[in-house]
Amino acid sequence: MTSVVVLVDNNLKLDLNVRSEYISPGRVAARTLRLIKNGHKVLLVYDNAWKLWATVAREAWMRGENHFLIDALDPYEAKLTGVSLQQLATARIAYLSRLPAEQAVYEKIALDKKEVSRRALIASALIGASLAAVEKPVESNLCSVRGIDRLCQACLEECKHGSCSAAICPIELLLVPSYSREALLDYIKILQPKSPGYAAFTSRWAISQILQRLRELEDNYIHRIYFIPLNCPYIVGLEELLAVRALGLEPFIISSEEAHKDPYCAKSQEPYTEKVLRDYKDITGEEVRILRPSEAIGELAKPPSTEPLNRPQDTLSKSLRILALKEVERATHRTPIETRTILIGKIEINPDKCTLCSACVKACPTNALKLLHTQEKESILFKPANCIACNYCAEICPENAIKTRRQVPPDPYTWTMLVEDKNERCLACGKPLAPRRQLSSILVKLKEKGFSEETLIPILLCEECKIKYQLGLITIDKNYAKTKIRELVT
Repeated sequence: MTSVVVLVDNNLKLDLNVRSEYISPGRVAARTLRLIKNGHKVLLVYDNAWKLWATVAREAWMRGENHFLIDALDPYEAKLTGVSLQQLATARIAYLSRLPAEQAVYEKIALDKKEVSRRALIASALIGASLAAVEKPVESNLCSVRGIDRLCQACLEECKHGSCSAAICPIELLLVPSYSREALLDYIKILQPKSPGYAAFTSRWAISQILQRLRELEDNYIHRIYFIPLNCPYIVGLEELLAVRALGLEPFIISSEEAHKDPYCAKSQEPYTEKVLRDYKDITGEEVRILRPSEAIGELAKPPSTEPLNRPQDTLSKSLRILALKEVERATHRTPIETRTILIGKIEINPDKCTLCSACVKACPTNALKLLHTQEKESILFKPANCIACNYCAEICPENAIKTRRQVPPDPYTWTMLVEDKNERCLACGKPLAPRRQLSSILVKLKEKGFSEETLIPILLCEECKIKYQLGLITIDKNYAKTKIRELVT
C-alpha cells in the first residue's frame, strides 16, 4: 500500500502515527513533488493549506505527475467541525490512506489545451508534461472476480463513461483516484460527527475559497461543517448522501470552476443530476444542490434542519450501506420505492416457469439468493440488501423466469420466499427427490426428444436406488411409474 507522509508547519505540533516532516511553507512544493514522484501520498497541514495544495497540485499536473496523491488540511477546518486538529488530522490520514490515488489513469492532453511552464517542460522532458492524471473510473479486481462485468454494465450505460459511473455502481466495483466510500466510512468513524451540521462533499479546488470566506464571517458562522474532499464532485453515490443524512448532517455538493478541465468530470454533471440527485429527492423529499463556492457560503450560513436517526453511530460501525437503507425506511415510511441508480435491487421469479434448478442461486455474485431444502419442499429465498440488480440471475436462468428491478423494499435485510414447490419422492425408498416442477420440466424435454416412458423411470429414483435398479437389485412397479410420469408431464 502507498504510504502517507504528512508535511506539517513548524508552528503546529501533532503526534501522528505516520511519517511526519516539519518544514516551512516555502519548501513544501519541492518536497511534495519529490515524494509523489516516489509514489508516496502527501497530506499538507498548514494555515491556508488548500491554497498551497492548489499551487502544488497544479504544478504536479503540468509536470505529468499524479496530483491525486496530494491532499490538505487547514487547521481552521478543526474549528468548523468542533474537534481537535489531532483528531481531524488522524481522520484525514485515514481517508487519504484508503483512496485509490495510485490507480490514477494517465491520458494524453493536447499541449494547446494544457498550460505547461518552461520549468515543467525541462523537468519532464516534454513527454511527461503531455500526460495528465484524470478522474477516469477504473474497474477493480472485485468486479471481474465476481463475474459481474460480463453482464452488468449499468454504471457505464447510465453515465456514458464519465466519473459519475463510479457513483452509480452500488458496491464500489468501480474506483476513482480521488474518492472512496470505504475511505469516507473510515473518515466518519474517526470524526464521530455531531448533529446538526453539514456534510460538504467539496471539490478540492474550491475549499480554499470557502474557508477564506468563512473566516471573514467568523462569529456569524456557528454551524458545524465537515468537508469531504474530492476532485470531481459527481462521484458521490446515493448511498453516501443518505448515510450522512441519517447521521443528522445535511449534504451539499460544492463544485469549482476547475471541474471542466477533467473530461470525465465535465460530462458527468447532467447524468449525475438526473439520476443520483433525483433519486435522493424522490426518497427524502429534499434536494441536494450542486453549488459554486460563492453560492455555498449563503447556504452554509443557514441553520441545518436534518435530524439524525436514533443511535446512528451504532449502525455506522457496520457500514454506510446499512445506514443508508435505514434512512430510506425512515424517509419513505417503509413504502417500496423505485430508483434510477442501483442502491438496491429486487428480483421477481415467475413461479409458473421456475423449476427451482438453483442456477440463479449458484451464479449470484452477491449471495442475494439461497436455496432452502426441507423434507417436504424446496424454496428460493431472497435478501434484497445483497442485491445489486446486475441481472446475472436473469441472464443465466434457463427458463427465462427471472426479472430484476431497481427498488428499495421495506425490511431489505429480511430473507423472503420468492418461489417454492413440494418435493417428489423416490419411487423405491421414499427419500425426497426433487421439486415437482423440476422433474416435470426434465421429463417433458426428454419425452419431446423421443425417450420412452420406460427409459424415463430412473429419473424418479434417487441416486442410490437408480444404481440398484440398473443392476437389477430392486424392482419397480412399472405401471405405477408410467402413470406417475404421465401425471408429471401433463
